[in-house]
Parts: sequence; structure tokens; C-alpha cells
Amino acid sequence: MKAKIMTLFIILLIITSSTTYASNVNKMPKKQGYNGIFNCGTTLKDALKINNAVKQKVSNLLKYTSWDYQKALILYKFVHNNIKYDSERTAIMVAKLQLGACNIASGAQYAYDSKSGVCFEYATLFAAMAKTAELKVKIDYNTYHMWNEFYDSYTNRWIFVDCTNGLFDENIKDYHPEPYNSIKI
Repeated sequence: MKAKIMTLFIILLIITSSTTYASNVNKMPKKQGYNGIFNCGTTLKDALKINNAVKQKVSNLLKYTSWDYQKALILYKFVHNNIKYDSERTAIMVAKLQLGACNIASGAQYAYDSKSGVCFEYATLFAAMAKTAELKVKIDYNTYHMWNEFYDSYTNRWIFVDCTNGLFDENIKDYHPEPYNSIKI
């Protein structure tokens, strides 16, 4: 009985989450840098902080390449293959947002340490690792999702990366039609 009640509660949260999540995401800064609140009280600036272990991991992963595209592909594969999507986390965040007390750990370091997260963690971990690798990187977002782009200096173009959904160098408009917002990191 207790399990059924919990399941119903989670289903109710997920059903109502799109409105609550959308209203929270719509408060995100639009092209204003990365000091605004993004995820349960976490600023994007704080979410991008990583420790030396993560920086060392980037160095180890990329020690045999110098090409932007290959660096980004290696980082994408690492994030996509090592972070597990945590759908329960979304329900917990929505519940806490509705109570006005969302203060859970989130961001790049959380994703790396816990090996789990939602699109916010995937995007911030990729961005933090890409910055460590000296890649130009953006975080893009719309009402329901967050992803990245990196700049490939060889082809002189921004390339779409969605570590959450396993997409690399696809046509962004096929997956995330405009409007969306971008923040260069």
C-alpha cells in the first residue's frame, strides 16, 4: 500500500512538473552571463565548478589529441556513458520547488561524483570539462531541457552536443526547435 501511494505521488509530481519546472526555467537569465539562479538555488557559475580530480580526468582523456572536434567527442562520450539519468531527481526537485525549499546538490561536480543527474548535470559537466580542455563552449536551454554547443576552430562552426540524449553533431533544429537561449561559458 505504501509503495502504491508513493508511486501515485511521483506520478502526480511528474504530471504537474511541466508547469512548475517551466515557470522556474523561465526565470533563467537570457543572455546575461551565468550568475543567475538555474537549478534549485544553484547558480550556473557554481554549477560549473569542478575539483582537480575532474581536471585530471580531462587531461588523461585528452592527452593524445589537440583537435577541438576530437576533444569534444571524447568528452561527450565520457559524460554520456558515465552519467545515469535520474528521473526521481526531477520529481524531488519539482516537489521541493513547490514547497519553496529546493536546496539539493547539483551541477558538474555533483554529476561527476554521483555519476547521475538530469540534463542540467549533463550540460554543466560537459561545459566544465570542455572549458578545462580550452574549448569554446555554450550551454543552451529552453523551457524543458539543457544541452551544449562547442566551437570547432577547424570548421569554424558551433557544433550541437546533447549528452543527455546521446546526440553529437546533429542538426540542432531537428531536436530543439527555436526559441532557445544560449550562454557562452
